[in-house]
Amino acid sequence: MGVLKKMTKLPTENDVEREILNIFKKLNSRPGDVLPRGKVLNDFIKIENKKGYRLDDLSKGLDLLLQKKYFVLTKSEGIKLTQSGFEKI
Repeated sequence: MGVLKKMTKLPTENDVEREILNIFKKLNSRPGDVLPRGKVLNDFIKIENKKGYRLDDLSKGLDLLLQKKYFVLTKSEGIKLTQSGFEKI
């Protein structure tokens, strides 16, 4: 019953943003720290099944966080935490 209940609520943009920021938080990231895109993807996959998220949720969440300037993409496909993103953690 608990799993079925969890699946009835779609994740909000805020939920997904928080999960992505938590990936950086768990690693004690600071402004300017860069994570490989694959690391963020792998960590998100670990939680997606537990919370009913999908990979397109990750994509949308990253896009929103980039628009808010919490992250910037590096030339090497990394995701760089900005000062604004750090303050949200």
